[in-house]
Amino acid sequence: MKKIYLFIALTLMSLLTFADDIPFRNQRRELFAALPTDTNSIVFLGNSITNFNNWSEAFSSDPRVVNRGISGIESKEVLDHLDLIVSGQPAKLFLMIGINDYQHAADVVPNVKKMIAYVREHSPRTTMYVQSILPCNLDVRKGMVVPTNKDLKALCESEGVAFVDVYGMVAQNGLLPSAHTNDNLHLMASGFRLWCKGIEDLVGIPCTLTQTANASPYGNAHFNQRASVINALPVNEGDVLMVGDYLSAFGEWAELMGSGKVKNHGIGIGWGYTPTISQLTQLVPYAVKGKPASVFLEVGTKDIVGNKTAKT
Repeated sequence: MKKIYLFIALTLMSLLTFADDIPFRNQRRELFAALPTDTNSIVFLGNSITNFNNWSEAFSSDPRVVNRGISGIESKEVLDHLDLIVSGQPAKLFLMIGINDYQHAADVVPNVKKMIAYVREHSPRTTMYVQSILPCNLDVRKGMVVPTNKDLKALCESEGVAFVDVYGMVAQNGLLPSAHTNDNLHLMASGFRLWCKGIEDLVGIPCTLTQTANASPYGNAHFNQRASVINALPVNEGDVLMVGDYLSAFGEWAELMGSGKVKNHGIGIGWGYTPTISQLTQLVPYAVKGKPASVFLEVGTKDIVGNKTAKT
């Protein structure tokens, strides 16, 4: 019989005053410090475009695959926590960074060059893959993408590092197709599947992100991005699902629990982007499927602020 566990998250009011952005970045870095990589690790490193996918689940729920994405970061910020990423001498490192540097695009290549040098010095056994920036339809950013990718490719050729053209895997006429994005910047599940399938030979693990219609139960773009990804991820008999708001979404649960059977089906990227109970209810048909052994449900953080009572 399937077991369902309910967690009531009563967050201290002092914590609810956090801004949406910087605290989340620092929380992610603290999590990385608590979850060191090892010589078997296959690391996905980058910003929100990396952060929002469940990479381990997308690659056959293999616990060697770990997500080290942080929403909102620029290339220079990766250098601040690169030591946490390579300290365990990971087997492979897939880097995608740069789209948030649109106000100073010239910094991307020099910063990536520093990353290559750091990895070579501190983790020479790591095979590094520099992935191109994805196409972007936002006017303030899209002009930087093609020239930055051209310079990144040239850098990789001069440094003897593999360059992976993910741009070419998803772009159509130089744009991010509407079929794969709902905000002209981030990917829906169908876009992540193209990326996942495109690099599975490099990762060395089959991509199991299924080909399905993008789930869009919400009026919120980020919630729909996560719902589409969760809907496309397979759930196998015996899996343990972590379903909830941003407190659940924040955790790298397979690593924390030491098992690829534990899967992250949470939504949210911080206090400002987290669902209420009524909103999370819309996720349940997409998140809870198949025959999982257990479902751990955590929700209510957003609801306890304002006029709602704990009883409600």
